[in-house]
Amino acid sequence: MSIHNIIFDLGGVLLIDRPAESVRRFDRLGFVEARGLLSPYPREGLFPDLEVGRITKAQFRDIVRTTYGHDLTIDEITWALAGYAGEVELYKLDYLRTQLSDYRLFLATNTNAFLYDLYLSPHFLPSGESLESYFERCYASHLLHIKKPDPRFYHLVLDENDLDPRETLYIDDREENVTAARALGLTTLRPANGTDWRPALERLLSHE
Repeated sequence: MSIHNIIFDLGGVLLIDRPAESVRRFDRLGFVEARGLLSPYPREGLFPDLEVGRITKAQFRDIVRTTYGHDLTIDEITWALAGYAGEVELYKLDYLRTQLSDYRLFLATNTNAFLYDLYLSPHFLPSGESLESYFERCYASHLLHIKKPDPRFYHLVLDENDLDPRETLYIDDREENVTAARALGLTTLRPANGTDWRPALERLLSHE
């Protein structure tokens, strides 16, 4: 079957992940404990709770104040976490619009409310557009209360949009996430964080 649908991860695929920069920013704000809570990224704890929506932005801020003694604002936390997201690769977003307009495009990301609100705001992209404008639909772990590689995440995207896995490509830089997608019958592409995956994608699509 031919590929008609492409599901994109965000960090590492359309953004360059820079976790060390996030740690550096939290250090500058005095929240040095974030270093042990964020890097390497744990499966359980304060930041994972934020990523699956078990706590809100306000609750996260309150925990940082009451447990760790740092009175940070929502804007300061957003600034620090935005360091993790690194930089958006605009040429890739342009490619989605100019070269992939014949495909149904979706976003599926493990993220948190601080970052996702930034992505949707007019302050993230130079054009002032929301990141959502590049996709038919976007799915974020903190809203779904599920994070990849949980198979339910992929099933939800497929089922809600009536996508045939055999006609769907999934692009992610993390091995555990592409392995889970492949197990459900999706074609997968795993580029390294921040690399130009366009030639590999074009080769894959040309053989469909």
